[in-house]
Amino acid sequence: MGCVQIRCPYPLLQVTVTYRIPSQMKRTQTADSVGVKYSAAKGTVTFGATESPAPGLPTFQTRFHFDPGAKFDSFLHFHASHAEYLYCEQGQIRVQIGDMVKIVGPEDGQLEIPAWTPHRWVTLGVDQETIVWERTDPNDGQKELFFRNLFSLVNDYGGMPPFLQMFKVFSDYDNYPIGTAWWQLALRSPIVWLTDAISLVATVVGYASVYKEYTPKHLLRG
Repeated sequence: MGCVQIRCPYPLLQVTVTYRIPSQMKRTQTADSVGVKYSAAKGTVTFGATESPAPGLPTFQTRFHFDPGAKFDSFLHFHASHAEYLYCEQGQIRVQIGDMVKIVGPEDGQLEIPAWTPHRWVTLGVDQETIVWERTDPNDGQKELFFRNLFSLVNDYGGMPPFLQMFKVFSDYDNYPIGTAWWQLALRSPIVWLTDAISLVATVVGYASVYKEYTPKHLLRG
């Protein structure tokens, strides 16, 4: 196992990369679970909703349920090939979509986030439960694959997975981290290319974005 300093144009401009042989990683079986706990944020994410979270809304693919005092941050990112929709069913969250930043609750309804639009949402850490729903258009299963594998990896590593592992997941599931500097916001296409290039390196050294221990069989077949 080696360690090397890497500079990259993302929120943490200098990160320490610890490489672990992917085949030797011990993974917890979560594939058969309806949801995945995200212990670091005192939350659970569940999948496959069949009912609308509120009258007049469609069904959503992903439901976040945070305990009182939970602190979750999606960090600023964008999607190149998916529009995203966000709905806060219970409690309040702070949402950034492009230049707009506001506190959002159930009364705000569904928020639309067009492709290529940087966005972020954060729980407020207050003394009440928070429930947030996400869906994408197209609904192609990537949302569930992304969160199942990412949160399971975070849980098994006991923190953030290695840099290459993270970027393999980011690239394959259309989730591109971005900073707030003007030059990053103006150069979103190069950020996609760079993320995809890092993902190729990750693939060569043995990282994957989907693991059978974390992923239901119907998604593996897809």
